[in-house]
Amino acid sequence: MTSSAFVLIDCDFPFSSNIIEEFKKIPEIAEFYRVQSIYDMIAKVNADSEEQLHEIVIRKVREIEGIKNTLTMTIIAAEGPRREKESKQ
Repeated sequence: MTSSAFVLIDCDFPFSSNIIEEFKKIPEIAEFYRVQSIYDMIAKVNADSEEQLHEIVIRKVREIEGIKNTLTMTIIAAEGPRREKESKQ
């Protein structure tokens, strides 16, 4: 059973572009974004199991220089993309 999570990432200031280059080397990171929030980045991580997912976050993501802290939110159900209702004309 595959497992996915959104990982919120708090980085050192100033932000290092090295973090982005390191993320590109981790194949389990499906996508990532820089954001303006309490956290500096959000990454979607896919793995074969929940155990592997946590190993990726602990051994790969958190070991990148410049990352201070992470918060992992494991996805338990996907509801699909939200679609806007068609307007009646």
